[in-house]
Amino acid sequence: KAPFSNQIAKNILKGIALTAVAGGGVLLLAALPGLGIVLKEIFDGYDTLRPKERHRVRTTYEALRRARLVSVRQAPGGKVAITLTTAGKKKVLKYRFEDMEIIKPKTWDQTWRVAIFDLPKRYGRTRNLWRGKLKELGFVQLQRSVWIYPYPCRDEIDFVTEYCGISPYVRLLEVSAFDGSEAYEEMFTVR
Repeated sequence: KAPFSNQIAKNILKGIALTAVAGGGVLLLAALPGLGIVLKEIFDGYDTLRPKERHRVRTTYEALRRARLVSVRQAPGGKVAITLTTAGKKKVLKYRFEDMEIIKPKTWDQTWRVAIFDLPKRYGRTRNLWRGKLKELGFVQLQRSVWIYPYPCRDEIDFVTEYCGISPYVRLLEVSAFDGSEAYEEMFTVR
């Protein structure tokens, strides 16, 4: 198994992505900082770890560099720039896709979200990934290519359809009622 497939690597890559957002996609640090300083910036709670755990974080970070998911280079002004490579960005997107969840509001707004789709046959695997993600997010199948959910989720669905490359084939409708909706209100306990 690749050294970057574990939770530590996930945290490091996500940490670089979050920290670099403020810097326009680049994390700039003082010239030739020690690895500990770098990891304090990108790994939440690094300075509270035991020595053995710090060693695991350091070796995972180095494995990510060797795997070319993280790039470290000299920047103007004697600083060091740490960025995610294209492969690193793809890995972070995959993590975001896997970890995505919809935050449910305290009260229901009486609006159903209806995801409808018609994917061409060439999207067979993607169709399975899409349906699996809908289930994981809490959607319920109303008909073969029609799934419903009671809470706001446009941003999440937009992200998933972009990630899967199926945006042109998916529509998200917002409706106030449909035949038989009472049974689904009970199923989702939204009354």
